[in-house]
Amino acid sequence: MTDESTPWATGLTVTGFVAALTAVAVVVLSLGLIR
Repeated sequence: MTDESTPWATGLTVTGFVAALTAVAVVVLSLGLIR
């Protein structure tokens, strides 16, 4: 798979990565506030 043939693959990867980081950050902050 190359970015030239499937430009949407990179977009999905970046979006998923950012979403994962955001989810982790929210969970960490929530646990910190609870404690």
